[in-house]
Amino acid sequence: GQGSLGAMEYLGESLAFGWFGTPDVDRAMNLLERAVIRGSERAKFVIAALSLAGFAEDVDSQRAFRLCKSAATSGDADAQFLLGRLYGLGFGVDKIFDRAGYWWNMAAAQGHSEAIAGLSRLEESGFSAGQSEADGEYATRGARGRDPRFSK
Repeated sequence: GQGSLGAMEYLGESLAFGWFGTPDVDRAMNLLERAVIRGSERAKFVIAALSLAGFAEDVDSQRAFRLCKSAATSGDADAQFLLGRLYGLGFGVDKIFDRAGYWWNMAAAQGHSEAIAGLSRLEESGFSAGQSEADGEYATRGARGRDPRFSK
């Protein structure tokens, strides 16, 4: 049932991050992968986060990005924040500040404090949050033309 899927997500995340003792990433990944097969968007985010932090070596960065984007699109605020960071840092994707801002806006609307802080830093740097995920399509390879570091 749905309750068991929620339990798999919670236990997988608990094991991954060591909420109740020493982290056990192997056991966590086993549970989380099973939860993904059953349709868990939260498990997708946790696998992506583990992979991007270097704890899930068998998950490549492209799959981690796809999992994160799927969870973000489904409304997971943590995944939205992480996806914004990936776009803001250009980690595994082109650095596109409008997209970073869009995803941070989505997370901030749900009260995600790190996304709110990220938006503030983005605006202090002279960038605005995109209104849609497609904003910034023109800005590839380091957001040339928008990022002052690339306008020389």
